[in-house]
Amino acid sequence: MVDLPLRWVGYSTKGEGRSPQRHYDTMDVPGLIAWRPMVEAFTAKNSAFAFWVYGPRLPDTLRVIEGWGLTYKSELLTWRKTGWRRFGGGKTTRKSVENVWLATRGKGLPIRDHGVDQFFETPRGEHSEKPEEAYRRLERLYGNVRRLDLFARLVRRGWTAWGNQVEIDLLSAL
Repeated sequence: MVDLPLRWVGYSTKGEGRSPQRHYDTMDVPGLIAWRPMVEAFTAKNSAFAFWVYGPRLPDTLRVIEGWGLTYKSELLTWRKTGWRRFGGGKTTRKSVENVWLATRGKGLPIRDHGVDQFFETPRGEHSEKPEEAYRRLERLYGNVRRLDLFARLVRRGWTAWGNQVEIDLLSAL
């Protein structure tokens, strides 16, 4: 799982208050691409990468995928955020979904459960917090493989977490 800490340049100073860098450290695209040697060192030659993609950041995410030597394959998951009266920001429409896109290194990974549905709905959490349901679906999809949560903010049972804000959720980690 990859949740890129992409730096955002707002359209106005008003929008800066909602920017990712207000909540956590971010990087520009060339800085993220420079991670390629580490990504290659810590992932198998045949790997599947699940990238969280926020609509306006699609071109940047594709640049990182290519810069890491990966191959874009498909849209993988779509999360509709529920439970909040207000929805996310948006220059055009109010954002209430996030997508996970599949990229592979080498041959990727074989699918173990072809019954995993792409679409799911769960409540939205804190800024950039990702739902456990996405992780469960990836676990079902690929079965018993090594799992890395890159740029994670929380340690989950069965996953190796890497990120500068990693916290341990004792209930999930047990």
